[in-house]
Amino acid sequence: METKTFSGATIKSTDKGIVRVRFATLGVIDADKDVTLSGAFADGAKVAVSAYGHETWNGALPVGVGRIEMKGDSAEAELRFFLDTTSGRDTFNTIKNLGTDPGSEYSYGFTINDSEYGDYQGQRVRFLKSLTVHEISPVLLGAGVGTGTLEVKRVNASYDGLSPRERGEMRAMADQVELDLKIAAFNKRYGNNA
Repeated sequence: METKTFSGATIKSTDKGIVRVRFATLGVIDADKDVTLSGAFADGAKVAVSAYGHETWNGALPVGVGRIEMKGDSAEAELRFFLDTTSGRDTFNTIKNLGTDPGSEYSYGFTINDSEYGDYQGQRVRFLKSLTVHEISPVLLGAGVGTGTLEVKRVNASYDGLSPRERGEMRAMADQVELDLKIAAFNKRYGNNA
């Protein structure tokens, strides 16, 4: 599992419990000398929201779930925090309270499915062609270009405003994220060939 962090923030606060983030910008060289190409992310993929600083990889519970949405050269995600848990509520409030100054940045934990090295804008880079994103995490300092919090909303912690179908989707997303994290942790510990 690798991680990649990105910086920048713009908050549109309407107090509903959902955070919309840009976690990657395509076609630019980031601080890790990677260039993420169009098609690297699976549009609509479900992800966990990790506790601050990727702490879910160290045993902390996920603080929410989200879904990746591609918007041109912007990889965005709508993250729904578990406001019925202390860690989910605290993480959401921290992001909200950071606002745009200093703001929150984001990182994502991923597995590379396909990449290659080459030259781009006079630099030797790694082109990321296909990735599996396991989680998105708020962090203090990012490595990317033009990314951060786009919008913060708050919903009732009991999800009363959701339809039965939406509640079912949230449960299914949480179950899938939990399974993905277990598989990623297993692969990290034992390798993909175990």
